[in-house]
Amino acid sequence: MRRESLVSLLIGAATGLLAGLTGVGGGVFLVPLMVGVLCFQQHYAHGTSFVVIFPMALVGVITYAHFEHINWALMLWLSLGGVFGVLLGARIMAMLPERRLRWLFGVFLLIVGLVMVVTCRGVEGGNGTAGGVNGGIAVGVGFLAGILSGIMGVGGGVVLVPGMVIIMGVEQHTAQGVSLAVITLTAFIGILAHYRLGNVRLKPALWIIPAAVLFGFVGSLLAHLAGEVFLRQLVGSLIIIMGTVIVIKDLRTRWVPT
Repeated sequence: MRRESLVSLLIGAATGLLAGLTGVGGGVFLVPLMVGVLCFQQHYAHGTSFVVIFPMALVGVITYAHFEHINWALMLWLSLGGVFGVLLGARIMAMLPERRLRWLFGVFLLIVGLVMVVTCRGVEGGNGTAGGVNGGIAVGVGFLAGILSGIMGVGGGVVLVPGMVIIMGVEQHTAQGVSLAVITLTAFIGILAHYRLGNVRLKPALWIIPAAVLFGFVGSLLAHLAGEVFLRQLVGSLIIIMGTVIVIKDLRTRWVPT
């Protein structure tokens, strides 16, 4: 029990630091760690991650808002789609077999990470506003992020950040701040949805949360000091690494006789 608590604290510290630095919420790092290190079943890892993501993202929002890296109008449009998406995604996740869910999660990370690294910058002329056509696009991006958030157990930042940067032309720091603001809301909805489905384990989450929140604050401060190109490449590279590890591990288990 003591070892599990210590490991949970270390997982929280690593997740919080990376989440604050990259603005992706943390589920993309937290879910694989809970499955691989704490031996969670995939569905439990996806549901429990929301309990950690919510307070961690909230601290990130406060930090990014202090440095004026949040467009609140854009956040509202994205949230409008995200709330409905996460409820639908949670229902879809409950119907997927664990092995299929794990494989989809890994492939999903690989695709998003490659897009982030290969694409050098967002659409020319994008101004990051939420008016006119961009408002409609923002609702669509938020809905897609919400669905994937509910299915994959992530905050949705792995879709929101590249979606805002690549499709809407939002500056990287602002995209990360807005992403965390949306994630705070969708994570809360995700907690309610997955708790009703029985996919939440509160006790391990309570050990992970303090370290995740503290190091999430540190990561958010470091993100303010980093350059946009560096952050973009860091987000994409970390996501690719996590996705590759998950896919390789899943392929190995398919070929290992039981």
